[in-house]
Amino acid sequence: MTTARETAPDARDSREPPEPQGALKPCAYIGTGGAPCRFTALRQNTFCFWHSAEAPKTGPLAGPLLVRLANEDVNMEGFQLAGIDLECRHLVGAQLIQANLEGARLFRAHVEGAHLFGANLRGASLFKANLQAANLRSADLTGANLLGANVKGAKLEGIVLGKNNIVANELEGNALARRRERGKALKAWQEAGEIYLALLNNHREAGRSEEAGELFYRLMVAKRKLMSRTRVNRWVSWFMDVLCGYGERPRRVVFAWVLLIFVSSLFYFGLGILDTSPDVEAYSALTALKTPPVAQAVKPAPIGMQAKSDEPGAVTSAGVSAPGESLLPKALPLPQKKPDFAYVGFDGSAGLLDNLRAYGSCLYFSVITMTTTGYGELVPTQDTRAVAAVEAFSGAFLMAVLVLVFGRKMMR
Repeated sequence: MTTARETAPDARDSREPPEPQGALKPCAYIGTGGAPCRFTALRQNTFCFWHSAEAPKTGPLAGPLLVRLANEDVNMEGFQLAGIDLECRHLVGAQLIQANLEGARLFRAHVEGAHLFGANLRGASLFKANLQAANLRSADLTGANLLGANVKGAKLEGIVLGKNNIVANELEGNALARRRERGKALKAWQEAGEIYLALLNNHREAGRSEEAGELFYRLMVAKRKLMSRTRVNRWVSWFMDVLCGYGERPRRVVFAWVLLIFVSSLFYFGLGILDTSPDVEAYSALTALKTPPVAQAVKPAPIGMQAKSDEPGAVTSAGVSAPGESLLPKALPLPQKKPDFAYVGFDGSAGLLDNLRAYGSCLYFSVITMTTTGYGELVPTQDTRAVAAVEAFSGAFLMAVLVLVFGRKMMR
């Protein structure tokens, strides 16, 4: 007697033949153009040996096999080659688009004309590798050692060197300097400078001015680190970095300009300036200078001449006198003179609005001093003359730097 399980037919048996044991499956990797991989998948894996990240490539046979595929012009797009040893191997014209070569050893490797578009070369050793005319567009070179690499004619658009385009050698030098190993740090910084210079020349020859400018900035920073801290040139270099980024950061010049204007305006507001414009009384926030009444000095009459007028209508220097009035001339007060200038600055007894108006005048004076316009109605006091002189000189200097920086960028 058969059970229900024994009589239940297998759905697969009636529709397709059973899959043979150990059947090979094609690799599941599909290239960017839609072309499938030519290799078969590993057992219990959907990818082949070359496309599987789980299959190690650190063995001694992986390198020679890859060279053989390169000589046969096999499409090696997307190959997972992390840690592979390709020292002194010939991979001329290899099709390694978007290949994973993280941590690979390419010491003195010949990769001329290779297609490494979008390849992952993080931490790879490219020491003295020949990358002439290779396509490295959008490749990730974070942490890679490019010392001595030949990048003449290589396509380097969009490469990633790391955070702020800092190469691994400079980061190594920074770490050594923190451990106070200055001798080794100087060597690492010098290597970084050589890498920056090689990449800079490549970008300049290709006419990529923006990338060349960034690498020029990194090159100047590396050169500054090689200078002794006791040398004046190092501090001059540091100042030029902060001010304009060695001519590659025009926004820093504008920021320094605006910052100096506001800082100087605070000095003027605290120490005060003078307003000599005709409408000084229009500023309700200003404290007008009061001129005390001045009496006209009159010489006293000689003794004997000091008499009183007994006669009504006697004529004196002040006019017709009344009976019994002294005939001596009286002191005549002069008319009060209108002030020719007014004080502009902080006034603790004034309100917020009045002080804001006064600060606006100080800010305006700072702007015209910075631009060396100087309309003349606002002048510094004795306490603010030094501030105004420094600001005027700094304004002229920053103007020259700004013209130089923008002109340099436009010429490139």
